[in-house]
Amino acid sequence: MFTTKLLNATHVLDARMPLIAVLGNHEMYGDPFDAIRRLRGSRIHLLVNEGTSIRNVWIAGISDFAARTPRLAPDVDAALRGKPVGAFPILLAHQPKAFAEGIKRGLPLTLCGHSHGGQFAFRPLHWSLSGVFLPYHMGLYQRGGSQLYVSTGTGYWLLPWRFGIGISPEITVIELRGRGSR
Repeated sequence: MFTTKLLNATHVLDARMPLIAVLGNHEMYGDPFDAIRRLRGSRIHLLVNEGTSIRNVWIAGISDFAARTPRLAPDVDAALRGKPVGAFPILLAHQPKAFAEGIKRGLPLTLCGHSHGGQFAFRPLHWSLSGVFLPYHMGLYQRGGSQLYVSTGTGYWLLPWRFGIGISPEITVIELRGRGSR
């Protein structure tokens, strides 16, 4: 028999480490304004069509494409507003369809999740069940000067399992380096 203990990331992670989030489709299916209200009072910095600066990086977080009210519709321009000159922009969204907006604006990096890798995948073949429905379903993609990374995440949707090769839960570490760095 297995037992698990859920750890609250806000208590485990170093207090100096910024925690940033965006809304996903499941928040939109429920009560997104309640989710916003709850997160606004926490250590997690929720970005709803707005940005924030961390050193010389601008994180532009957009709302989710499943929004049922125009007030919460994704707005990349609003999320980029206020970006300091010279700051490296990163578009943060739940769904990989945001990559089209990143490409259109020439943004160098978009970070997403949403797919859970279809929970059935063969990562060495870059194949997943979600790839049948989504053009960007897991891993790294490049279109021109824009890159997208789609994390398969740590959880699951509906069925509590993952099956395949290389589709275990994923926590992604992205290291940004200046031009000419190794």
